Amino acid sequence: MLLTVEGARSMSQKVAKTTRTMEGGCECGNVRWRLEQGTYIGPVEICHCGQCNRMTSHVVAAVAVADPGLSWVKTETLNWYASSDFAKRGFCGNCGSQLAWRMNDPEERTSTSLMIGSFDDKSELRAARHIFVAHKAPYYDITDDLPQHAEWDENDVPI
Repeated sequence: MLLTVEGARSMSQKVAKTTRTMEGGCECGNVRWRLEQGTYIGPVEICHCGQCNRMTSHVVAAVAVADPGLSWVKTETLNWYASSDFAKRGFCGNCGSQLAWRMNDPEERTSTSLMIGSFDDKSELRAARHIFVAHKAPYYDITDDLPQHAEWDENDVPI
């Protein structure tokens, strides 16, 4: 079992701890990250905001992880782009893989959102909810039964 539930107000708001070490990185291998066993991890969110659409050409699937358990173990071509006045996105400068999203200010930051595509093993990760659906592009429909939030989930469980 990959995750154990620590507490939740609903099924879409699980905060869990990893039960084993998890790793991931970019397509070319120049950037690698590691999550230690016992790291807090939030629900998998599908983001439909305009910024995610522009950065990836579609939606983003990401999960917030507690910063104390996250290590960037290989950062040869890791770059951070300030995509807004409050947040930045991590990507590989060689292959272009989108890897992470986090707050700009380290004093405010407690977690980093890792892109699901960057996980080496995705077998136990499951989408939990859609966010920013008021901004989704018109060329597709959301056809699953997951909770949908027009903006950010106002009841989000912080990590």
